[in-house]
Amino acid sequence: MIASELARHLSLGDLFNAVRARFGAFELMDNWQQGEFHHDLVLRMGSADPILVVATNCNGGVKEVVCFDGVPERGALWHDRCPDNPEFSGVLPPQLDRARNWTGPTTGTVWR
Repeated sequence: MIASELARHLSLGDLFNAVRARFGAFELMDNWQQGEFHHDLVLRMGSADPILVVATNCNGGVKEVVCFDGVPERGALWHDRCPDNPEFSGVLPPQLDRARNWTGPTTGTVWR
C-alpha cells in the first residue's frame, strides 16, 4: 500500500520526492511538533486523495507514515500511539494504511 511504499524512503527529502512522483504536487497542511525531537507532517495530495501523516525525528528521518481517509486531530493521533497517557484523547478517521520504521515498545505510554 501507500504507507509501506513511502516509508521505505528513510529521509524526508527522499519521501517528498516519492510523493511528488506518485501524486504530483502536495500541500503541507500542518507540522505538529511533539517534544524536542518528534514532528508529524500532515500532507494532502489533492481533494480526492488520502491524507498522509509522516512522523519524523529531529534530523528529518522518517519514523512512520500513516494514510487516513480524512484529516486526523493531533490529540487523537497521539492517543492512538499512547493510549494510557491521559494528556491525549480523540478518535482517528479511518486509517487506510500504516508503516513504521521505528522499533521500540509495542505497548505502553511512550509509543506503540
